[in-house]
Amino acid sequence: MIPYCFHGWGFPASIFQNFGSFNRGYFGNESTGEISPLVVTHSFGLHLVSKNVWKQCKKLVVLSGFIRLSDRVKIRAMRGRLRREPESLLRAFYAEAGYHGNTPWLEEAVNVALLDEDLCRMEEVLDLEPLISIPEITLFQAKGDRIVAEERGFELLRQFPHAKLIEIEGSHMSTLTAWIEQQPSKKPSQKL
Repeated sequence: MIPYCFHGWGFPASIFQNFGSFNRGYFGNESTGEISPLVVTHSFGLHLVSKNVWKQCKKLVVLSGFIRLSDRVKIRAMRGRLRREPESLLRAFYAEAGYHGNTPWLEEAVNVALLDEDLCRMEEVLDLEPLISIPEITLFQAKGDRIVAEERGFELLRQFPHAKLIEIEGSHMSTLTAWIEQQPSKKPSQKL
């Protein structure tokens, strides 16, 4: 089954490499991709999934996901820096997330307004109602994640006791790398 992937804040759909992906439009145009009963989300990508997609979802994989980020001070600081120096903020964010790959998307126009809007949305509580009926949920959480604290993965697990939690060592991006490496004949084409 080909997954329908949702990238996190500040990244393009290409972060999922050769998998079918939703593209929020932070860099270039938004595109929806092809819906699949297998939905894979990374970080804020969990908040980008539409109700129509949730209705068709039979299996959900959440990589470093969260219900709500509550660090208002950090989010406000990021918003201020985003308006002044978006590329510098994104590069710092990638480093903190543990992403060390190339960033060709930064050569495109950066949609600062959309990035700012989504930073604000991170403080909102995710509506979990559409996810309750998903029969199979797998949560990946990194113990060294500096973006989404390990406790956020446990919050999701408490909401979905039938979910399987996979804890790994590493950074925010390590969950994405770990999932890609589990896919048949799909190895990361670049260092994440």
